[in-house]
Amino acid sequence: MLKRHVASRMESKVVHASAGSSRQIDLTIPGKEDPLVTPTYFPAISSYDVSYSFRSLIRHFKHYPRVLISAYDLYFLRPKIREEINAEIAGIPLVFLDSGVFEASRKADKRWNRELHKNVMSEIKFDFWSSFDVLPTKSSGDFAKKTIDGILSSKEQCDKEGFVPIVHGSPRGLISIIDELTKHHPDLCNFVAVAERDCGASILEKARTVLKIRKLLDSGEQHNQSRILHLLGCGDPISILLFIFAGANSFDSLDWVKYAFHPDQPRLVRFSQLDLYNCDCMFCSGRKKNYVEKVLMHNLWFYQHFLGRIKTLIEENTLENELEKIFGKKLLGKIERV
Repeated sequence: MLKRHVASRMESKVVHASAGSSRQIDLTIPGKEDPLVTPTYFPAISSYDVSYSFRSLIRHFKHYPRVLISAYDLYFLRPKIREEINAEIAGIPLVFLDSGVFEASRKADKRWNRELHKNVMSEIKFDFWSSFDVLPTKSSGDFAKKTIDGILSSKEQCDKEGFVPIVHGSPRGLISIIDELTKHHPDLCNFVAVAERDCGASILEKARTVLKIRKLLDSGEQHNQSRILHLLGCGDPISILLFIFAGANSFDSLDWVKYAFHPDQPRLVRFSQLDLYNCDCMFCSGRKKNYVEKVLMHNLWFYQHFLGRIKTLIEENTLENELEKIFGKKLLGKIERV
């Protein structure tokens, strides 16, 4: 039997392109036989605004190949539990280690800093890791400079591949900072993340901001169309579809633990309402008695199936037909005119 090639460094390539700025990108990862194929979704695990324990949620990833985990949450676990969680994380094919600034800021926890973040990185197995977010404040001053300096400082903390700079700010600010990054630090732009909430007030403004960022990432001397744009906090299926059209490639959110994925439509419903839709997926039709467990497993399966379906539409170059059925040509045209 031939032994499969395992990549020695991260390399991305556009495999298929379709409607608008949508594309399938394959990212080879050191030590992995299979690439990360976009569009893709990372279910997030967080201690903030979630009803279920960090420990119970991580167990579901025996059935899902990706996860985004907060470094903040890992650090503040009791040592024994952290050791157990780390062992379970080691069995997940792809791990995205988030900086934890989101949780720390929401809890107003000023203890969290770069040094503690670095400590967690030294203890856990991960494939992607984010910069230590610089959040805008009333006294931010030159926020663009602080953001880029923060990204450079974060990169110096670890020499592992898979670095993902996170950029925050207003829609205009995001575009300005990413423009600066692509011009002066193009080597740091292969996988870039912005928060969906920062991209605008309306879905149309958000999609236009995503498209402007996509054009910046595609431009420059290298004309690198295989750069990956990740949207933090984006798990709504309709939004994902529109943002893929605008050029986003990767997503994460807590939606999988807050809502239920409708079995027949690309939308989310209340967590408690899944039984109303007579889903016959393997988890809903099985013998699992615990309702919460059933919904979480149902959601993971449907996110995987949903993104797989979008990949197929991109491969077959039929995504535009599907999007026109949902959004209409007029709305898609408004996004493209930026």
